[in-house]
Amino acid sequence: MARRYLALWFPYPTADRWQHEHGASPGGRPRVFIERSRGTARIGALSAEADAAGLTIAMTLTDARARIPNLVAVPMDAHADDQWLAARLRDAGTFSPAVTLDPPHGLALDITGCTHLFGGERALLVQLDKVMQARGARAHVASGATPDMARALSRFGPRRLISAASGAQDGEAVRDLPIDALEAPPEATLALKRAGLRRLADLMDRPSVLFTVRFGSTLVGKLNRITGAQDRRLSPERLRPPLVFEARCPEPIARDIEIMGLLDRLIAQACEALVERGEGGRVFAAIFVRTDNTRRAIRIETGRPQRTAAVLSSLFEKKLDALADPLDPGFGFDEIRLEVRRAEAHTTTQVTLDAHHQQDDGISALLDRLAARFGRLAIHTLTPGDAHLPEKTQRAVAGGASRDGSAWPIPTRANTAGTTAHAGPSRPCRLFEPPQPIDMQRLTHTAEPERFRWRRLCHEVRRAEGPERIVAPWWTSAAPVRPRDYWRIETGDGRRYWLFREGDDAAGADADGAHDDRWFLHGVFA
Repeated sequence: MARRYLALWFPYPTADRWQHEHGASPGGRPRVFIERSRGTARIGALSAEADAAGLTIAMTLTDARARIPNLVAVPMDAHADDQWLAARLRDAGTFSPAVTLDPPHGLALDITGCTHLFGGERALLVQLDKVMQARGARAHVASGATPDMARALSRFGPRRLISAASGAQDGEAVRDLPIDALEAPPEATLALKRAGLRRLADLMDRPSVLFTVRFGSTLVGKLNRITGAQDRRLSPERLRPPLVFEARCPEPIARDIEIMGLLDRLIAQACEALVERGEGGRVFAAIFVRTDNTRRAIRIETGRPQRTAAVLSSLFEKKLDALADPLDPGFGFDEIRLEVRRAEAHTTTQVTLDAHHQQDDGISALLDRLAARFGRLAIHTLTPGDAHLPEKTQRAVAGGASRDGSAWPIPTRANTAGTTAHAGPSRPCRLFEPPQPIDMQRLTHTAEPERFRWRRLCHEVRRAEGPERIVAPWWTSAAPVRPRDYWRIETGDGRRYWLFREGDDAAGADADGAHDDRWFLHGVFA
């Protein structure tokens, strides 16, 4: 039996993952995913719109915004991209037992002996493409006599679904592919194009010894594998079986205590399996099957990998109590199944003398309990934002997502010796949005605030520290923001405020020594 292979290539995997998870579209605006390299934000992945607009990988975000002002920039999550591709690997595993990753952003399958199960090779390609579309993944699918032939057709072919004919016509399917399908070094590809060799057919019609002398055996070997003259075997990934635990009842059960008791037993089995794998579950689903074959699924999520049975049982119990449509057993459930739909590596942290890790665990457990009762989209957490303007230094994230590793900045202040030391909060915990306008009254021609009126009350400034100049980044701000000079002040009655003066030259005065810039109260220190 002649061997057959199949290749999938995802041209925009990061954009597909983000679109499928958020279910929102920026209205056709180009979207890029940025990562920081040596302090500079660069493009790590593109959407189809950004690719069509001429943006490229590794381009700085500043250059990209100069070309496309309405560009949407999203932080890149490499771990989530790897998890997404691993999930597509498991989806492809239902079509062939021999499947492996084909970087970058691709999969390779050995479908020898599998096509008759799906009604032929073409039908297999169509069904696999439909599965990927249902997962929100746009894939180019192709098959061929060798893995390299299928890869070249999927990545450089003119159509999304390509099935190379078997037998003598296999080599004809790749004749029209460009020279780039060889994936040779840039200097070799440029030399071939300068010689007038634009297609693989131009190389196939000439003696291979000419290219071996000039470019070595690697390029000729790749050409032979693409045309089917040579073959290579795949090293399939060992897919871990899904964690599914089920219990069948000899007699239907309908009481809550019996249902939770059986579910607790399945949760204990799942936790034992997760411990053996060194993983923790993030998404769990309990499926209840009634005697009339009616199914009801209850799903919970955790902010961190979880494998403690007591915690999971409590989350399921709270989820069942908070259902708007209560679980109706009818004449009873005769089957209960528990699925671990998403699992991640579980790392054990070393206990230290401080209680920071206990606080983080407690907050994560609280978010899980609130999500089980009110839904994860009803929860918002604050995470640090990379911005200069104070009102944008934090952002609300829906879903109670776990922290991405970024830490809140530690306030430091220079002391008299010229070194930095921890000196309490340099930013107030409470900010006004928008900042409150105040009437600054001056007794002398100095730059420091002396007396101001706010909410019909006059406040005398006893101490003032500043100014601290904050300017909005000009390359990202849609509307220009004037420079601000911030002051930390303390009034005569002991209250502390955060004021700023807005103006193009806020630190200076006019020719008469007067300051005509506007003043605002932005925050209150606790």
